[in-house]
Amino acid sequence: METTGLDEVLNDIELSLKTPDLIQDNKLNFEHKDSLYRVRMPNQREYSLAESKKNELYGELIQIENMMTKPKLKKILKEKQNIDLDALQKEADDLEKEMYDVYISLSRKKDSETEAIEKYKKQIQDITVKRRDILMEITGHYESTIESQIENRYMEFLTACCTEKYFEEDKKGRWEKVWSNFDEYTQDDTKLPLKAVGYLTHLIFAIRD
Repeated sequence: METTGLDEVLNDIELSLKTPDLIQDNKLNFEHKDSLYRVRMPNQREYSLAESKKNELYGELIQIENMMTKPKLKKILKEKQNIDLDALQKEADDLEKEMYDVYISLSRKKDSETEAIEKYKKQIQDITVKRRDILMEITGHYESTIESQIENRYMEFLTACCTEKYFEEDKKGRWEKVWSNFDEYTQDDTKLPLKAVGYLTHLIFAIRD
């Protein structure tokens, strides 16, 4: 899968999710290269298969010498490079709270207060970008750890199962699974897998909340 262009993909997802009422019937639509796609909530069988994939990878990784766990990596980064991942996470959490407060202030403004509305929108945009950059830095440090790799495998497997593309023929629409299996998904070097993972992650957390 293509890992470059992450900023572009995240911006696309962020922009799309500002549209209200996107989630319908436990599904979330999105566009990619002028085509319509959707991700749907996994069923119990798919969750079970994803857990098996995760456990399979865990068994492989713990046998590799020098593989890092998150606690071990955090300790090394703090001692050797003075990088405090817990402090970065707290900063991201504080920014999330700040953004919530700005949203509340924005919701209290009348439509006629255009200058104040634009000011709050700009604040939200700035906070969003700053928080996202911090979270990406944290993710970048963690991505080689055992925990991150198995969680990524879990979400990727679910994405391979739950992503569909819309086709229209003879004025009738139909949805078809994008990847026939997980191997086909992992061999897709476009930005679609990364984009689909982002939307499915959002869908799962939105439904669970």
